[in-house]
Amino acid sequence: MNLLYTVFLLSGIHHANTQDGVFLSSQSYAMQEVWVVDQKNTQRLVERNDGVRLVSSSCSHLFTSKNAYGYRKGNKAFRFWGKNCFEIINTEGIFIYRLEVDSESSSELYYFSKTANDDLLPMNRKNLKEVYKNEHPVFAESVSLLDWYICLTDSIAPLGKLRIVELFQYCTK
Repeated sequence: MNLLYTVFLLSGIHHANTQDGVFLSSQSYAMQEVWVVDQKNTQRLVERNDGVRLVSSSCSHLFTSKNAYGYRKGNKAFRFWGKNCFEIINTEGIFIYRLEVDSESSSELYYFSKTANDDLLPMNRKNLKEVYKNEHPVFAESVSLLDWYICLTDSIAPLGKLRIVELFQYCTK
């Protein structure tokens, strides 16, 4: 039965940078291979707090952190972690994720990981310093000393602040 399910599952793999679908693993995310119910794009993704349901006229599949890595909807990619879906907002050098806490008040929390496979940690000075102290000591020390800014959506960081991605790139050259 497992072999039959695996064959069925793999038959839905589709290479498309624009189609909505599910990333079954961090490797499929890296290669931008999404799993889809049908390649005619008649499916729809129903987002939930802890995962996503992929629905077509013939079937429905629920994906969470227990059976998939994440999903793409529109031009955004998301990673499942625990009981939440985190938007992936940066993958250059440091993986940064955003968790929308309350859509009505626009509250957001930021998390990070060194690689696509690593655990997500809350983005704060202590965690950044601990994770990077051996591999990138200049960055780890700079995080403690400089006034940095997390948000990547602003085209220009506030006066006197560095964006964390720019700080990472500068310190790890």
